[in-house]
Amino acid sequence: MPESFSVKLALRQLLRRVSRNRVLIKRLPADLHGGVVYCSPEALLSTWKPGWQSEQAQGLLNWARRYVQPGMCVWDLGANQGIFSLAAAAIAGSNGSIVAFEPDLFLVDLIRRSLATGTHRGATVQILPMAVGASAAIAEFQIARTDRALNHLSSAKGNPQAGDARELLLVNCQSLDWLMTQLPRPDLLKIDVEGAELAVLRAGCEFLRTVRPVMIVETAPEHATEVGELLSEANYSMFEVGGNLDRPLPMPAWNTLVWPSERLDELAELGAEERS
Repeated sequence: MPESFSVKLALRQLLRRVSRNRVLIKRLPADLHGGVVYCSPEALLSTWKPGWQSEQAQGLLNWARRYVQPGMCVWDLGANQGIFSLAAAAIAGSNGSIVAFEPDLFLVDLIRRSLATGTHRGATVQILPMAVGASAAIAEFQIARTDRALNHLSSAKGNPQAGDARELLLVNCQSLDWLMTQLPRPDLLKIDVEGAELAVLRAGCEFLRTVRPVMIVETAPEHATEVGELLSEANYSMFEVGGNLDRPLPMPAWNTLVWPSERLDELAELGAEERS
């Protein structure tokens, strides 16, 4: 193992130990109304970087800027510490609504603390401390030994970088098909569920058929073929998030913009606006 890699690995392990139970206070960028955000590097190690220099955080903010529109209802599956949910709320405005799904109560508490500051203008953010998966169940949920961003249902493989579980929790789990009977139906759905995305989509066939939201889906490589086939059968087209909107993908990327094929004219208009 090269010495430089060993040093980086040791530094990363040290940062992870130092990050346990640490909470940092940041503010959303001015164009997103500057609301206070309670963050933890335990949930996203790059949160240690000043402001929003982290590539992951910048991606979440830019997804909200690019795809959320005023008045939208947004569901955020795997909300983590709420960066995307809070940014989406700023853009969706008072006529919009956000539902943040997060089973890790440590992360739920961060979102609640952010909202309790009263600094967030825009859509109401409702937090559901639960998982979304294959069916209605009391499911086992693993808190990752490394970053809490890698937490996952035990029924999902999860990211290899998660390491062994430091804690096992029992959480409420429901399907998309059930949730659509209980909540305002989303215009935009973000799915970041660490390997459970295929199970989520399989248990949302009626949801995909009738609700037809735009989706941003993180897809593990081992699920890419099956997820791609499922979405194609549901008459969705796939594009790289943040990439060229004129070039559909044959199968999902790691982060994929999933667009109803019957509404591709809207996507073309969005691409034309960005080019002008």
